[in-house]
Amino acid sequence: RMQAMLTHIRDRISEKMDRNMLAERFYLSPEYVNAIFKKELGISTSACINREKVIHGYHLLHTMGLSVSEVAYACGFNDPFYFSRVCRKILGVAPDNLRGRKYFS
Repeated sequence: RMQAMLTHIRDRISEKMDRNMLAERFYLSPEYVNAIFKKELGISTSACINREKVIHGYHLLHTMGLSVSEVAYACGFNDPFYFSRVCRKILGVAPDNLRGRKYFS
């Protein structure tokens, strides 16, 4: 189930998503979805979703040269400033500073 949920998140990276939506899609309770993420990955569902969105955003910034605002919207964030905050929390660097740096292959 974990791999199926990760694939679902990655396939719908630009959509709003939370544990309730995953629970509904996979016929589980929201609490059980959180338990699976904690057990399998050691992080919460929302932390995993944000991590996947930031990784996708990094690839867009790194390869496509989009602006931070364009990347934020493409990754499903409604606010570029919130995307920047999440990016700094996860990667330790602002999205503007990601261009030219190799974080992921």
